[in-house]
Formats: sequence, C-alpha cells, structure tokens
Amino acid sequence: MTRSARPPLRRFLGVAFGALLLALAAEWTLRENGATSPPLGPSACRTTLPSPAIGEEAGASLVTRDYQRHPSLGWVPGPHSSHRPQTERIPRDDAPWVAVFGDGSVTHDPSRPGGSLPGKLGDALQVPVLSYAVAGHSLARIVERTTETLEALEHPPRTVVVGFRADIVEQLSPSVHPSSSEPFRSRLLETLTSLSARTPASTATVDCEQYVERSLIVTLLQELQAVTEGTSELIIAILPPAVPGPEHHGNRALLTGVLSELAIHSALLWDPESNVNARGQVAHAAAAMADRLAHPTDYYWGLPIDFGQDGNAESYQPAGFRRPDKRSRWTTQPTAHLRVSPPPTAGGILVDVDFTNAIATEGDTRELVVRVGGVAVGRWPMARLRKHLRDTFFLDAGLATARPLEFQFELEPLYSPRDIGLNQDPTPLGVAISSLTLRPDTTNVGEVAASH
Repeated sequence: MTRSARPPLRRFLGVAFGALLLALAAEWTLRENGATSPPLGPSACRTTLPSPAIGEEAGASLVTRDYQRHPSLGWVPGPHSSHRPQTERIPRDDAPWVAVFGDGSVTHDPSRPGGSLPGKLGDALQVPVLSYAVAGHSLARIVERTTETLEALEHPPRTVVVGFRADIVEQLSPSVHPSSSEPFRSRLLETLTSLSARTPASTATVDCEQYVERSLIVTLLQELQAVTEGTSELIIAILPPAVPGPEHHGNRALLTGVLSELAIHSALLWDPESNVNARGQVAHAAAAMADRLAHPTDYYWGLPIDFGQDGNAESYQPAGFRRPDKRSRWTTQPTAHLRVSPPPTAGGILVDVDFTNAIATEGDTRELVVRVGGVAVGRWPMARLRKHLRDTFFLDAGLATARPLEFQFELEPLYSPRDIGLNQDPTPLGVAISSLTLRPDTTNVGEVAASH
C-alpha cells in the first residue's frame, strides 16, 4: 500500500468507527427513554405481543347464512341457526338455569350422535341449559364472550359452564380481534406486556414459554372468576382433543393444575388412559356433572385442606381442635371432627394426610384412629407420629358416597406437654395436622366421573 493511500483509509476507518459509536449511543438512548421494549435481563422471558388492530377470528371461517357479526362478540349464530342460544328459555323469575360457553365441543347440536353436553345437562337437571358456545375460538375469545354476555344479562344463571378441548392450550395465541371490547383488550395487552418483562425462576426457553402460557391462562380464568363471583357457580369443563394423543397429557396437567391453584370447580371429561371414546366420555361425564350440580359441594378434588393459621380448614367445621399454629392445628379432645362434602365419584377416595407432631413418648403404646362414618380407615402408633409423617388412607366406594364425609380423629387418653416433660404447657394435646387432601380413586373405574 502506498503512502498516499493511507490517509484516506485512516479517515474511512475513523468515520466507520465513529458511526458505530453513534449507533450504539442512539440505541442506548432509545432504550433508556422507553422508545422500544424494555431491555430484558439474561433470565427474562420474551413473548410476542399481539397488535390490537390485526388478526382474524377463527370463527370467521364458519360464516354461512346461519351466522352474523355482533359488534363486539364477532361471529355469532344467527336467529335461524340450530346452534343459537335459545334466550327465550331464560326464566323471568329467580328460577335456576345454566349457561354454557366455550368452543365447538360444547355447542348445542341436536343432530350430534350421542347428544351434546348442553342437551345432556338439560335432560339430567330439568332446568333450562343455554349454550352460547361458538366453534373455532381461542381461550381469550371464549373468556371475552363469557364476560360480555354475563354482564349484559338481567337474570344471571345459577351455573356457568365454560367448556373447551384440552388442545386449546396449543391454540393459545393471545390474538385480540379488532372487534374486541376496549376494556377487555386493554387488560389483556397490559397483562401480556408485563409478562414480557417478568423474570421466571428458570432461563430455559421452554420454561419461558410455559411460564407465559400458564400466566396467560391464569389471567384469563381470573377474568371468569371475577365476572361470576357472587352470582353464579363457575365450572370449567375440559373435553378430549379432536384426536387425543400422548402429547396432550401435558395440556391436561397444565389446565388441571391452574384450576386447582385458582380453586375453580372443574369437570374433567377426558381420561387419556380410558378406552372409552371421546363421545362416550362426554356423555358419561355430563351425567356426573349434572349430579354434582344437583348436590352442591364445598370441596373440589385435590384441594389441600390447610390447618395452618392462614389455611382454609375453618370452612370444614373443625371441632375438638386448638386454635391454629403457623402451619398446623392440634387436636385437643379425645375425638376431633372435620366435615367435607367432595364431588360425586363412581369409586373410592384416596386421602393424603400430613401429620407434623404428636404429644407422645418413645415407647408410647397408644394409637391414633381415623374413622369415616364410624368405620376405622386408618391407624397410626403414637410413637411413629412424634416425627413428621405423610401417609395415605382409602375410603371404599360404600363410604365415599356419604355427604358430608364425617372425619373423626380419635385418641385417648390425651397428654399435655408438661405431662411428658416437654415444657410447662398444661393443655392436653393429641396430634398436629397440617393438611388433608382428597382425590378420587380411578384405578378401578373405566371412565372418569368428575374431577374438581
């Protein structure tokens, strides 16, 4: 390279380096002033936010002479459609009725072989059951339809059933249709914006996706809880995918986990292990759901009854217990009671119990006996309960039918901490219980009856 060529090259490199510095400075300035999305840390989740002005509703592909566009609900069945909600059947007084929302799996379709869920519920309950469901909709759209419709009703239904196929998780794209109501659209976009900048426990991409997915489902179901609170009972019905497969087990676990977390009653109308086809499962579970509606419960499957000071045990009429400690509650009578009304089940019930302590000595020969309906269902040596113990006992189908289930914790005589030299507390105490959880035993049942 000649000497005469060096100055221009130096000038070129200098200009290029300066331009690079300016670009980096501009990028930093824009980010600091919020002109772009907030910078995400190395462990933050990224998600694509939908534009409120784009996207086509899935149901638009169903447009026929039987469908018409509602200003905010989008495509709805027209007045001559067999799928339209028969609003003339809504009672004019305070008589009970049931509203069904969701995707095509819970539409009212008299021609469907085996019948539809709304039809079977109506036959079983003998009350009006109206379906507002429309095929081909995402969970966000279903929730919006439900909230808008319920807010406009003068006489709310006694029960709101929101049903959808388990594979709706795979179609969870949170697209917001232009016709969506402004309050709903704003809330959803605000939630998604906050999720995009929140940091989950793990940095793995798949964990990020699951985190955003789960958080969005929680947000949408909380919308349903809010609109039904104080007026209607909310039940989520999870139906089998169009083509059930092993890959849908994760969807089922995700949905049932969220429902348990939010304490929402649900009817699991799909058992992946069952050989019964999807139509048979829906028919069987519709009858079980109708039975549950006819016999109200105060408990849903899998809910831990928490005996701690911030727990929910007080809802189950405890008697013979001391006031709760931080994590548990002591029995103070020879017989302590608890009353629980779980949903109906075709089989037995498994009960998981968590003991945290006991007033007992190493050589104690007493036994704690748990009875249900007067029948002993569990026995534990007191010496074994001096340390934290988790165990499971079983209620057979005969005992499981009683409502409420009367749990009795029997121990006699009772000793105080002072009696065995622990401290100077003279209060007679038995065992400390931290939680009790009921779940249906489906090992000998061919079909899923109902799950909460």
